[in-house]
Amino acid sequence: MSRLRVVEGAMMGEVFDLKQPVTTLGRAADNDVVIADDKVSRQHCRIYDEDGALTLEDLSSSNGSFVNGRAALRTRLFDGDKIRLGHHVLAVSLATEASDSDSVKVVPEGPDVHSTTVEVVVPDDTTDFVGERLVAEHSPDRMVRDLSIIYRVGNFINRVRNHDDLMQTILDFAFDAVPGERGFLVLAEPDGHLVVKARRFGRNYGSRKLSVSRAITEIVMEKGRAVLVNDALHDERFSNRDSVIIHHLQSILCVPLKCKDKNLGFIFIDNPVVVGAFTKDDLRLVTGIAIQAGIAIENNRLFGQIEDLMFGTIGALVAAVEAKDRYIRGHSERVARITRAIGDQMNLPYETMKVGHLAALLHDIGKIGISESILHKEGTLTEAEKAVVREHAGRGADILRNIHDMADVARVVRHHHEYYNGEGYPDGVSGRDIPVASRIIGVADAYDAMTSDRPYRARLSQETCLSEIVRCSGTQFDSEVVEALLACIRKSRLSGITRTPQNA
Repeated sequence: MSRLRVVEGAMMGEVFDLKQPVTTLGRAADNDVVIADDKVSRQHCRIYDEDGALTLEDLSSSNGSFVNGRAALRTRLFDGDKIRLGHHVLAVSLATEASDSDSVKVVPEGPDVHSTTVEVVVPDDTTDFVGERLVAEHSPDRMVRDLSIIYRVGNFINRVRNHDDLMQTILDFAFDAVPGERGFLVLAEPDGHLVVKARRFGRNYGSRKLSVSRAITEIVMEKGRAVLVNDALHDERFSNRDSVIIHHLQSILCVPLKCKDKNLGFIFIDNPVVVGAFTKDDLRLVTGIAIQAGIAIENNRLFGQIEDLMFGTIGALVAAVEAKDRYIRGHSERVARITRAIGDQMNLPYETMKVGHLAALLHDIGKIGISESILHKEGTLTEAEKAVVREHAGRGADILRNIHDMADVARVVRHHHEYYNGEGYPDGVSGRDIPVASRIIGVADAYDAMTSDRPYRARLSQETCLSEIVRCSGTQFDSEVVEALLACIRKSRLSGITRTPQNA
């Protein structure tokens, strides 16, 4: 799927999937891509598919739409284009065919090394690489430029937690720093298989096939060296070889992604047109970027393992709660999936929705201490029994607060039964003082509860359920969240999540 990635502005790092056949962009909440920027018009522009190509059309916006620095009323979009709307810049990432998305072909090459090749040894201890190699061998002007790039790379990529976004962001930084026409980032699987994780193509790069010479992979992956080839068509290793002839390569730059003594993969950038497109300074700069990237990728992998362990623990906790009440089996997972769908519709940041997803899974964890006689009661609860049930939000927060790094999740769980008008529990907070993830879970929880069987009533029809939620919009529920739920239903984003009524 084609995407837009915000690379400049207050929303930097957010990613939006382009809808088919039309994606609207603007400040108003009913756009597919909502840009929170006072310089962006309510309906600013749209991107649509025209004969298989994406086209941007300005919708008579007040401040105009710009593509690669030029004002655009209507223009075709290419992979890597930069769209400026107000104070924000969005990078275009076009979808590629599935056959190009998961592997890179390694083409056999001869072992000879030609004089046009430059190699830089990337040490296992990369701590002083920037200081000793990058700074010492650069001109003063180039040194300032490149150190600024590397600083921005380190500052940004270490805040990105989504794996796919991290891979594409790393490649974007490297690709934009040098005059390349094709670039891809490759990671090595445990079995040695090379898998493409991100790609970029220039406007004039026709072929989308990904291949790299074996000589290059041996130097980079086995020796841990960064390689610069400035005349591949006349290099003895590449003469009459498929990987060069197919792409008419002139200049090649390939650097390893390392973390300590471990080679994780590589960044490959080439240019099919210009001989000598890359300089030694380019090689050292991209190597510096790759050093930062290797650490970030390894940290991301370790973070993923911790998350897997955490989700396993969470699954066990949820199962323990749901084992007490057969009526809510699967409820927490459904609420979590509805929460994600609403959050995606509202274009909320990744970190906000990660916390929201965890909190949705755990929102009923406080019920683990409630008597089954109350949970299974078929009649109306007494006021005393209702008070016991209402304690579950606070109890759940208390349980989670004792777990390391779960303070944000605990806060969302505590407030998921607050009302927008302040009449909810346990603290009676209102409006925007309620965390946005709590407001979303409140709607998602009510929607799933009403469309599920409970001891005291059969499930309600979707029409009745939505009518009740709309009636409570602005009082019990945040009206913006309710609108997002309705949009998800219109777009069938909840298909396969909610239960289908019996005998329907």
